[in-house]
Amino acid sequence: MTTRQTATTVDLDFDAVDLIAESRKEIHEQEGNHRPAYATDSMTAERVGVAAEAAVALRYGLPAPGASRVGGDDGYDYRLDVDGETLEVEIKGSKYDDPSLMISDEYRGDADAYLLASVSLGDDVVLCGWLRDDQLEERGRREASKFGDMMTVVDGDQLDPIPDPADVSPADD
Repeated sequence: MTTRQTATTVDLDFDAVDLIAESRKEIHEQEGNHRPAYATDSMTAERVGVAAEAAVALRYGLPAPGASRVGGDDGYDYRLDVDGETLEVEIKGSKYDDPSLMISDEYRGDADAYLLASVSLGDDVVLCGWLRDDQLEERGRREASKFGDMMTVVDGDQLDPIPDPADVSPADD
Protein backbone atom coordinates (compact mmCIF):
# COMPACT_ATOMS: atom_id res chain seq x y z
CA MET A 1 0.00 0.00 0.00
CA THR A 2 1.28 3.45 -0.92
CA THR A 3 1.53 5.95 1.87
CA ARG A 4 1.41 9.71 1.45
CA GLN A 5 2.75 12.34 3.77
CA THR A 6 1.39 15.74 4.62
CA ALA A 7 3.73 18.73 4.39
CA THR A 8 7.28 17.84 5.37
CA THR A 9 9.95 20.27 6.60
CA VAL A 10 13.55 19.86 5.40
CA ASP A 11 16.50 21.75 6.93
CA LEU A 12 19.13 22.90 4.44
CA ASP A 13 22.65 24.30 4.36
CA PHE A 14 21.84 27.67 2.80
CA ASP A 15 25.53 28.49 2.28
CA ALA A 16 25.66 25.65 -0.26
CA VAL A 17 22.33 26.79 -1.75
CA ASP A 18 23.78 30.29 -2.24
CA LEU A 19 26.86 28.97 -4.06
CA ILE A 20 24.77 26.97 -6.53
CA ALA A 21 22.25 29.80 -6.96
CA GLU A 22 25.00 32.32 -7.73
CA SER A 23 26.48 30.00 -10.35
CA ARG A 24 23.06 29.46 -11.99
CA LYS A 25 22.41 33.20 -11.98
CA GLU A 26 25.69 33.78 -13.83
CA ILE A 27 24.85 31.09 -16.39
CA HIS A 28 21.40 32.59 -16.99
CA GLU A 29 22.89 36.06 -17.40
CA GLN A 30 25.43 34.74 -19.92
CA GLU A 31 22.70 32.93 -21.86
CA GLY A 32 20.35 35.90 -21.64
CA ASN A 33 17.44 33.65 -20.64
CA HIS A 34 16.06 35.24 -17.48
CA ARG A 35 12.29 34.99 -17.13
CA PRO A 36 10.61 38.39 -16.66
CA ALA A 37 9.45 37.47 -13.15
CA TYR A 38 13.08 37.10 -12.10
CA ALA A 39 14.35 40.33 -13.63
CA THR A 40 13.90 42.44 -10.50
CA ASP A 41 15.56 40.01 -8.08
CA SER A 42 17.10 37.11 -9.94
CA MET A 43 19.28 36.00 -7.01
CA THR A 44 16.24 35.45 -4.76
CA ALA A 45 14.50 33.53 -7.53
CA GLU A 46 17.59 31.33 -8.04
CA ARG A 47 17.90 30.72 -4.28
CA VAL A 48 14.25 29.70 -4.00
CA GLY A 49 14.56 27.30 -6.93
CA VAL A 50 17.81 25.71 -5.76
CA ALA A 51 16.54 25.37 -2.17
CA ALA A 52 13.33 23.69 -3.34
CA GLU A 53 15.26 21.22 -5.52
CA ALA A 54 17.81 20.55 -2.74
CA ALA A 55 15.05 19.82 -0.23
CA VAL A 56 13.48 17.29 -2.59
CA ALA A 57 16.90 15.73 -3.20
CA LEU A 58 17.53 15.37 0.55
CA ARG A 59 14.05 14.02 1.25
CA TYR A 60 14.23 11.36 -1.45
CA GLY A 61 17.96 10.56 -1.52
CA LEU A 62 18.45 12.04 -5.01
CA PRO A 63 21.48 13.76 -6.49
CA ALA A 64 21.83 17.36 -5.36
CA PRO A 65 20.87 20.05 -7.84
CA GLY A 66 23.78 21.14 -9.95
CA ALA A 67 25.03 24.58 -10.78
CA SER A 68 25.36 23.87 -14.49
CA ARG A 69 22.03 24.20 -16.20
CA VAL A 70 23.20 25.46 -19.56
CA GLY A 71 20.16 25.61 -21.83
CA GLY A 72 17.68 24.84 -19.04
CA ASP A 73 16.34 21.59 -17.61
CA ASP A 74 14.00 20.25 -20.34
CA GLY A 75 10.96 21.20 -18.25
CA TYR A 76 11.55 18.82 -15.34
CA ASP A 77 14.07 18.48 -12.53
CA TYR A 78 13.98 14.77 -11.70
CA ARG A 79 12.96 11.60 -13.49
CA LEU A 80 11.56 9.39 -10.73
CA ASP A 81 9.92 6.04 -10.18
CA VAL A 82 6.94 6.76 -7.93
CA ASP A 83 5.00 3.68 -6.90
CA GLY A 84 6.55 1.84 -9.85
CA GLU A 85 5.56 4.48 -12.43
CA THR A 86 8.19 6.62 -14.15
CA LEU A 87 7.40 10.35 -13.92
CA GLU A 88 9.25 13.48 -14.95
CA VAL A 89 8.81 15.81 -11.96
CA GLU A 90 9.25 19.58 -11.96
CA ILE A 91 10.03 21.17 -8.59
CA LYS A 92 8.33 24.53 -8.02
CA GLY A 93 9.53 26.78 -5.21
CA SER A 94 7.77 29.70 -3.58
CA LYS A 95 8.96 32.16 -0.96
CA TYR A 96 5.43 32.47 0.46
CA ASP A 97 4.18 30.66 3.58
CA ASP A 98 0.88 29.65 1.98
CA PRO A 99 1.95 29.07 -1.63
CA SER A 100 0.02 28.06 -4.69
CA LEU A 101 1.33 25.92 -7.52
CA MET A 102 1.61 28.16 -10.61
CA ILE A 103 2.26 26.55 -14.00
CA SER A 104 2.73 28.83 -16.99
CA ASP A 105 1.13 27.76 -20.26
CA GLU A 106 4.57 28.11 -21.82
CA TYR A 107 5.87 25.17 -19.75
CA ARG A 108 2.69 23.18 -19.30
CA GLY A 109 3.04 19.55 -20.30
CA ASP A 110 6.85 19.43 -20.07
CA ALA A 111 6.53 17.47 -16.82
CA ASP A 112 4.26 14.62 -15.69
CA ALA A 113 3.93 16.03 -12.17
CA TYR A 114 4.80 19.11 -10.12
CA LEU A 115 5.99 19.24 -6.50
CA LEU A 116 5.53 22.52 -4.59
CA ALA A 117 7.94 23.70 -1.89
CA SER A 118 7.67 26.76 0.37
CA VAL A 119 11.14 28.19 0.98
CA SER A 120 11.98 30.26 4.04
CA LEU A 121 15.34 31.59 2.89
CA GLY A 122 18.04 30.92 5.44
CA ASP A 123 15.81 28.68 7.52
CA ASP A 124 14.03 25.67 6.04
CA VAL A 125 11.90 24.34 3.21
CA VAL A 126 8.43 22.84 3.51
CA LEU A 127 7.48 20.28 0.85
CA CYS A 128 3.82 21.23 0.52
CA GLY A 129 2.40 18.68 -1.89
CA TRP A 130 2.34 17.57 -5.48
CA LEU A 131 0.00 17.12 -8.41
CA ARG A 132 0.06 15.33 -11.74
CA ASP A 133 -0.14 17.44 -14.88
CA ASP A 134 -3.44 15.85 -15.94
CA GLN A 135 -5.07 17.06 -12.69
CA LEU A 136 -4.20 20.74 -13.09
CA GLU A 137 -7.37 21.73 -14.93
CA GLU A 138 -9.63 19.90 -12.49
CA ARG A 139 -8.11 21.39 -9.34
CA GLY A 140 -6.80 24.72 -10.60
CA ARG A 141 -8.04 27.93 -12.09
CA ARG A 142 -6.85 30.00 -15.03
CA GLU A 143 -5.20 33.36 -14.31
CA ALA A 144 -3.03 35.89 -16.04
CA SER A 145 0.30 36.56 -14.38
CA LYS A 146 1.36 40.11 -13.60
CA PHE A 147 3.23 39.97 -16.94
CA GLY A 148 0.13 38.95 -18.89
CA ASP A 149 1.00 35.33 -19.72
CA MET A 150 -1.64 32.74 -18.84
CA MET A 151 -1.12 30.08 -16.20
CA THR A 152 -2.93 27.47 -14.16
CA VAL A 153 -2.96 28.14 -10.41
CA VAL A 154 -3.66 25.41 -7.84
CA ASP A 155 -4.06 26.38 -4.19
CA GLY A 156 -1.86 24.46 -1.77
CA ASP A 157 -4.82 22.74 -0.10
CA GLN A 158 -5.76 21.19 -3.47
CA LEU A 159 -2.42 19.37 -3.82
CA ASP A 160 -1.92 15.71 -3.01
CA PRO A 161 0.36 14.84 -0.09
CA ILE A 162 3.92 14.07 -1.15
CA PRO A 163 4.86 10.41 -1.69
CA ASP A 164 6.64 8.54 1.09
CA PRO A 165 10.40 8.23 0.44
CA ALA A 166 10.06 4.43 0.44
CA ASP A 167 7.87 4.76 -2.70
CA VAL A 168 10.29 7.01 -4.65
CA SER A 169 13.58 6.25 -6.40
CA PRO A 170 15.56 7.69 -9.31
CA ALA A 171 14.31 6.34 -12.65
CA ASP A 172 16.68 4.48 -14.93
CA ASP A 173 17.42 6.47 -18.04
